[in-house]
Amino acid sequence: MNPRQQELAARIAGRRGAVRGTFRVWLHSPEMCERAESLGAFARFDHRARLERLYAEIPADRWVLPYDQGTGAELDLVRGLPEDRDVCLGVVDATVPGLEDVDTVMARIDAAAELKDIEDMAVSPSRGFADVAGRPLLTADDQRRKLVLVETIARYCWGNVF
Repeated sequence: MNPRQQELAARIAGRRGAVRGTFRVWLHSPEMCERAESLGAFARFDHRARLERLYAEIPADRWVLPYDQGTGAELDLVRGLPEDRDVCLGVVDATVPGLEDVDTVMARIDAAAELKDIEDMAVSPSRGFADVAGRPLLTADDQRRKLVLVETIARYCWGNVF
C-alpha cells in the first residue's frame, strides 16, 4: 500500500477495529474509500434532519441496514426510518466464520422492534459473502452455517411458517 492507503487503513481500523468488508476493496482507490467513509459518517450522525432527508431523497420501500455490531449508530438508522418503509436488518457478520450468539442478536432485534413494527422487518446477513466474485470471504460451509443462523433467527421472530 502507498502512504495514503496506509493512512486511510489506519484511520478506518482505529474507528472500526479493523479494515474489513468493502473497505478492503475501496482502499485500492483512496478517493473512493474516503467518499465511502464520508457516506458512512453521514449515515451515523446525531442530526436527525439529515437522516430524514437521506431517507426522503432515496425512494426505496425497504432498506437493508447493517445491524450486526450492536452499536447505537445502527439503532439510530432504524429510529430514523420513516414509518412507511420496511427494514431488513443485517444481523450476522458475513465476513467472519464465527457464529453470533442467538440471544445477543434477538436482544438487538427486540431493541429495533421497540422502534418499528416487527412485521415490517426482515433479517439477512449484513452483506454479501464476497468482495469480489470468485473470492468468497468464508468457506461454503461457513456461509451455509451463517444462513442457517439467519433462518433460525427468523423462525424465532416470526414462527416456523414463512
